[in-house]
Amino acid sequence: MVISKVALDTIFNTRSQHVFIKKLRRKLAGNEYICIANMRGIGYKLIING
Repeated sequence: MVISKVALDTIFNTRSQHVFIKKLRRKLAGNEYICIANMRGIGYKLIING
């Protein structure tokens, strides 16, 4: 039972993070100098050019 609660919590947090990043990318879409890159297996990386 504890394992299933932890797994559900992890899935929920992962989905929440994806939604947050999606909204953040949408807000930053007009700025060509800022990019959020997905680093597979690691996380996200904020890249600022300029």
